[in-house]
Amino acid sequence: MTIGTFAAAALLAVGPPPLLILSQPHGRAGAEVHVIGLNCGRPEHGDELLWRDEYQYANDKAHRPADPPFRRVRVTRISRTRVEAIFTVLRSDHPGRGIFTLFCAGKRNASNVFTVIR
Repeated sequence: MTIGTFAAAALLAVGPPPLLILSQPHGRAGAEVHVIGLNCGRPEHGDELLWRDEYQYANDKAHRPADPPFRRVRVTRISRTRVEAIFTVLRSDHPGRGIFTLFCAGKRNASNVFTVIR
């Protein structure tokens, strides 16, 4: 078995990467965003989808506390590898690009960006 064949076989054994699909890339306060997570096995401590807006994400990267540091989004598990959620943009969400993170089994998580507009 060549190195290339071995790498391809290892990738197939792991499976496709987790994906996080958003119904829209941006929205104003009150907008509902449908979130679908694919290829995501249930993590050991249960399903968890987090939202960090521009302010929270900047503070997290700089290792400064933000209050609150993130917001949990309620997730519904549809199948062994699929979850769905509805995220509502709040007036308190800071404008700019934020990030969703869906924690999955193993070391691979799914993430996607969303922009809050005024």
